[in-house]
Amino acid sequence: MASTDNNSSTAGAKSASGDDLAFASATELAQKLRDRELSCEELLNHYLDRVDRYNGELNALVVDIRDQAREEARTADQALA
Repeated sequence: MASTDNNSSTAGAKSASGDDLAFASATELAQKLRDRELSCEELLNHYLDRVDRYNGELNALVVDIRDQAREEARTADQALA
């Protein structure tokens, strides 16, 4: 499994094209998580990077709960370990 540091750039998420992850189905993403190709926290960080990149233009994010989401992703990673 790739590292899960607090940096928003992630090794596992970068191993695949950003578009590959961004437009993958939930089933495909779940398989990547089960196969330990990337962690829950890495996947979350991938999508948070996209929020940072596109939300200024889209204004789609209403409530930003990154800290809570990261904590829950870490908990999910521990449950999968």
